[in-house]
Amino acid sequence: KITLEFVGPAATTQDSYKYTVEKTKELAVLDPATFVYSFIGSVKGNWDTDIDLAYVSKEGDHYVFEAKNLDFAAGEFKVRFGHDWAKSFGFGAMEVKGLTVADAGGNLKIDAPFKGSAKFEFDWDGSAEKNIVLTFTAAE
Repeated sequence: KITLEFVGPAATTQDSYKYTVEKTKELAVLDPATFVYSFIGSVKGNWDTDIDLAYVSKEGDHYVFEAKNLDFAAGEFKVRFGHDWAKSFGFGAMEVKGLTVADAGGNLKIDAPFKGSAKFEFDWDGSAEKNIVLTFTAAE
């Protein structure tokens, strides 16, 4: 409990104020390092199987997640948050590097199989992902 008192000149009471602030519960602080991002789509046979991206690092407000040993068939996919459809990232929501993708109704579409890894990077503004980049690196 914190009490702040602001008192005006001694001869007046109209400029005197007293405020009391009491903490009632913890304030939730969003930490993207604890978030779950995943690939989902027909590139792994169906839209019911998530492939999680692992948290790798943070530098300032820039976060990096990665998936290794990917084995995608030709098809469609998205990146989604929390294994849920409330927030997902598809065509137009991010810059894609290292892999040619097409727009398939908002999904990312690849016409050929892909084997390798992917990095999902973004800047965090305190409430949302910004400047999202998805970079694919083919296996050697």
